[in-house]
Amino acid sequence: MNKSEIYDGLSYNEKRLLLALNEMGTVSPAELTASGKFTLREEVMGAASWLSSKGLAAMDERSIKYYVLADRNVISKGLPERRALTAIGKKGSLGLFLTVRPASSKNNSPAALLPQKCGLPCPEKFPTHTTKT
Repeated sequence: MNKSEIYDGLSYNEKRLLLALNEMGTVSPAELTASGKFTLREEVMGAASWLSSKGLAAMDERSIKYYVLADRNVISKGLPERRALTAIGKKGSLGLFLTVRPASSKNNSPAALLPQKCGLPCPEKFPTHTTKT
């Protein structure tokens, strides 16, 4: 196939995109629509996809994720986890954290919640709570 046959087989948007790329070089769909060469980004993306499948252009796609607060009150109140730790700390029991560990053979339970000191002032004796399954 010669160049004129390839060019005749292209759609209107594919031809427009090739001419724009020849003139502007590497550009984004946003830049092409801002320049007035295309009206919709979807036109650019569709034409670019077809040109890429025909080996006449290369595409580099990237996605950017944005995270937005669902509730802006979190900024002033704080996260629930932070508020819980603050409340526990005010009561003086922040040093007590329970961790799941294998139970000893004496209580015959598959796991036991055992207290663990975290470096803060804690009482010396803790009750041991076991889980039963």
